[in-house]
Amino acid sequence: LGVSVVYPLLYEYAVRLDATPQMFGLLNSAFHLAQVAGSPCMHWIVGRYGRGVGFQVGFVGSAASYVGIAYAPHFPAMLAARLPIGVLQKTLTIASAYATDLVPPARRATALGRVRAMLYLSFLFGPPLGSRLAHTYGLQAPAILS
Repeated sequence: LGVSVVYPLLYEYAVRLDATPQMFGLLNSAFHLAQVAGSPCMHWIVGRYGRGVGFQVGFVGSAASYVGIAYAPHFPAMLAARLPIGVLQKTLTIASAYATDLVPPARRATALGRVRAMLYLSFLFGPPLGSRLAHTYGLQAPAILS
């Protein structure tokens, strides 16, 4: 849910820090590059310490990064706060792996469908929630909630 709450407001965060359109493009590109580069890192953590630790690292690291985005005093700080989210945001993959482990083969497709449905629901309800929070409580609220 965190990504879908904050992502639509990312431009507003960048504007608040006087970022140029090129800097905003860098903010987006760096996140996706971090996702690609971070995948082996998270797979190593999960392989070495288990899925539970992988979830914890992903959630705690993402939470810290979102707080960093909310309170970033300048653009380089926001960029630095955004990168760990890209590296650590592998919770959907871990949840899918849990579903295949915990559910009998006959019900596995249903379980994986439910995991995906939760993802799609987060992208359905996250942007309006983030916008409402920003409008009501200020631009920091959606990032802090995430």
